[in-house]
Amino acid sequence: MLSQEGIYNANLAFASMRNILRVIQKLIHLIKLLYLSS
Repeated sequence: MLSQEGIYNANLAFASMRNILRVIQKLIHLIKLLYLSS
Protein backbone atom coordinates (compact mmCIF):
# COMPACT_ATOMS: atom_id res chain seq x y z
CA MET A 1 0.00 0.00 0.00
CA LEU A 2 2.78 2.41 0.90
CA SER A 3 4.67 3.51 -2.19
CA GLN A 4 8.18 4.93 -2.23
CA GLU A 5 6.69 8.38 -2.68
CA GLY A 6 4.41 7.90 0.31
CA ILE A 7 7.29 6.82 2.51
CA TYR A 8 9.35 9.78 1.28
CA ASN A 9 6.53 12.22 2.05
CA ALA A 10 6.07 10.70 5.52
CA ASN A 11 9.79 11.12 6.27
CA LEU A 12 9.66 14.69 4.99
CA ALA A 13 6.65 15.52 7.17
CA PHE A 14 8.34 13.95 10.20
CA ALA A 15 11.55 15.91 9.62
CA SER A 16 9.74 19.22 9.21
CA MET A 17 7.67 18.51 12.33
CA ARG A 18 10.87 17.96 14.33
CA ASN A 19 12.30 21.23 12.98
CA ILE A 20 9.15 23.09 14.00
CA LEU A 21 9.30 21.58 17.50
CA ARG A 22 12.94 22.63 17.81
CA VAL A 23 12.08 26.21 16.81
CA ILE A 24 9.21 26.28 19.32
CA GLN A 25 11.55 25.07 22.06
CA LYS A 26 14.03 27.84 21.22
CA LEU A 27 11.26 30.43 21.33
CA ILE A 28 10.06 29.16 24.71
CA HIS A 29 13.63 29.30 26.00
CA LEU A 30 14.02 32.90 24.82
CA ILE A 31 10.69 33.91 26.35
CA LYS A 32 11.71 32.34 29.66
CA LEU A 33 15.01 34.25 29.61
CA LEU A 34 13.27 37.54 28.85
CA TYR A 35 10.63 36.88 31.50
CA LEU A 36 13.20 36.02 34.17
CA SER A 37 15.45 38.97 33.35
CA SER A 38 12.67 41.56 33.50
